[in-house]
Amino acid sequence: MMIRQRRRLPFLTPYRHVFIIAALTLCILGSSADAEEFVIGANSPGTAFDALIDGFPGLASMDGIADFGGNRLGIALKTQVTEERALLEFSLDALAGLTAPDIETATLTFNIDDVLTTFGPGTSFDATAAERILLFAYAGNGVIELGDFEEAVGPPFAVVDTSTVGVIADASLTVSGPLFFSVDAHPVLANRLIAGDTHLGIIFVTDDDQTGTSLDDLGNGAGGPPGIGGSILPFLTITTRIVTTTTSTTISTTTTTTMESAMCGDANLNGRITASDALIVLRIAVGVGSCRAQVCDVDANGTISASDALRVLQVAVGLPVELNCVG
Repeated sequence: MMIRQRRRLPFLTPYRHVFIIAALTLCILGSSADAEEFVIGANSPGTAFDALIDGFPGLASMDGIADFGGNRLGIALKTQVTEERALLEFSLDALAGLTAPDIETATLTFNIDDVLTTFGPGTSFDATAAERILLFAYAGNGVIELGDFEEAVGPPFAVVDTSTVGVIADASLTVSGPLFFSVDAHPVLANRLIAGDTHLGIIFVTDDDQTGTSLDDLGNGAGGPPGIGGSILPFLTITTRIVTTTTSTTISTTTTTTMESAMCGDANLNGRITASDALIVLRIAVGVGSCRAQVCDVDANGTISASDALRVLQVAVGLPVELNCVG
């Protein structure tokens, strides 16, 4: 049986640019709302991840009960032979003191960076990634155990249709790079906070027979298809709503010309590089929305693509990557 080893994730970089705001009028009244963002990744303290396998020729039968752990994150299915499910238990320590109503958004992001063709003798797949990925949530405890394999019960909280980007194979990934997908995890996170759980457990499952799909960071020089770099482990991006009250005041100011500096990669222009900026750039890369090249074309190659989103994400999580927008 092939046991795949884990690797740490890479980092991203920032950009700068100037824009003009003329005749600016400011009115500040009463209370204002601010938001704080948390990014909880597979390498965050207290978070655990593993891939569990049920069934392997000559070793164990496929019976709905996991037999092996200690694998890189991936999902696979070969009917009556083997199934692999990817599991993560995200620690909620960073949200200590917050309640469900405090959570504004929660987004789970993952990528496909490699197609699995076999686990070993008798476990060959069709060399394409899963077209359907089902996500289930459960109350975790910070330890991935074989029994957690069976937590994928009831309806999934999200179903990802990867066929929207076409058939995914190693050859297509060499051209596209890692493919990123995001789902709304707000309801399942709120449930865990209401229940007082310490971890949000997520299980990735596929019902697409004969497919094997890598969900980790295998591609970046560690055995994935040539040229596939910059992949990253799944992570949660959470924004909270914090309301601050100020004395009722009105300030009216007219400024004929004000120069402000916007960082390269700061797609939402809030003065910080965060995972939200990466998501905005990713949406723009697939044709949803628009952004000036001076802010979002962070590799200065003339196009805004998923590679730009990845660079922004790497900067957001603290990796020493340099952003270089055009002037």
